[in-house]
Amino acid sequence: GSVMCIQSIRVLIRHFFVISIPQSAKKRKKNRKTQTNQNYFNMRKTEIMLSIQERLAGISDLKYIDKDWGQLNTAVPAVNFPCCLIDVESVNYEDGRAMQNATATIVLTIANHRTVTSSIMSPDKEKSYYLVNLTESIAGMLHLFTNGNYAPLVRTLWKKVETGTVDYECYEMRFSTAYK
Repeated sequence: GSVMCIQSIRVLIRHFFVISIPQSAKKRKKNRKTQTNQNYFNMRKTEIMLSIQERLAGISDLKYIDKDWGQLNTAVPAVNFPCCLIDVESVNYEDGRAMQNATATIVLTIANHRTVTSSIMSPDKEKSYYLVNLTESIAGMLHLFTNGNYAPLVRTLWKKVETGTVDYECYEMRFSTAYK
């Protein structure tokens, strides 16, 4: 009885306001909502990268942690080594009712100067695996990490990156997360 009446009144009120709002106001409202959603999604990507950056600050061996804007693609890399560069590689969106569901791939690029050979004859060959061990420390800090506003990060890929130089070596790790 009374529940049906209340629901009917809500439908009538919604119908009334939809009919009574001029078309231009509807478009403005839709554009404002779309702009708000776009800002929200853009902020979420930034929030993820910043929270990762803050989390990695706990690894004292990292001398440079930043968003990847191509620092390693210059003749003289614009970083201190060892470094970790963070970026959002891609975001896939699925339709939701009020908001879209997003699945993001985060890429971390970890690089360091190459100072020791890994040759079997080298007395310091264990030191040449420093960067591999550092990537594992980073993965340990980030796997299942979240700030509560996105799903826990899950490591999905670890790979060697060819740099075209013998001056430094580089690895990439990818993590997946989701948000609304």
